Amino acid sequence: MSTQKNRGLFAITILSLMVLLAACSQPAAEESAYSPASDLTETVSAQTEPGIPPTGSLCNPLVTPGVTTRSELIGLLGEPMAVTTSMEGETLTVPSAVEEIPDTYIISEGVVTVISQLTRNDQVTVDSLRIAYGEPELITYSYFSQGTATYLYPSNGFTAIVEPQQGFVFFLECFVPESLESYMSGRGNSLPQENPYLR
Repeated sequence: MSTQKNRGLFAITILSLMVLLAACSQPAAEESAYSPASDLTETVSAQTEPGIPPTGSLCNPLVTPGVTTRSELIGLLGEPMAVTTSMEGETLTVPSAVEEIPDTYIISEGVVTVISQLTRNDQVTVDSLRIAYGEPELITYSYFSQGTATYLYPSNGFTAIVEPQQGFVFFLECFVPESLESYMSGRGNSLPQENPYLR
């Protein structure tokens, strides 16, 4: 009788272990692909050589300017809040993690070319940009607010509006990587070269 009980207990123990092992081997539920607070180091690790578009961008690790199409963008972010057109192309306004301040995506010939957004990632700081990308290729003043500057990294495909003293990054613009000369003759030609708050 006790032998029968022992065999029963043994069978139950083995069955319990099999259930436990099966549960442990189940794949973990996938996390949301895009988190606005994604780690800077993950984005940096995806970078290639300067001038070559990275996988994703500092603005959104799932969207690569010059590569991601309009339909892919809408598939990732949903329908835009608004769509406008200009000389640059079509501008899609989409909700962001910053309440009441949406992100914008410029589409030209069916492809994302520029992303503009207020920063909401505490890990993106002046120091982290310098560690990841080196010194800015150029620093100009900014219209954003008094005391801010624009750090230009066009060969890495972005510019950042920062507060240098405190190390805050307030605003990012990501685009197809290009030379500093090319950027300054285009999107960068409206950047202030003198402090606009001393006039």
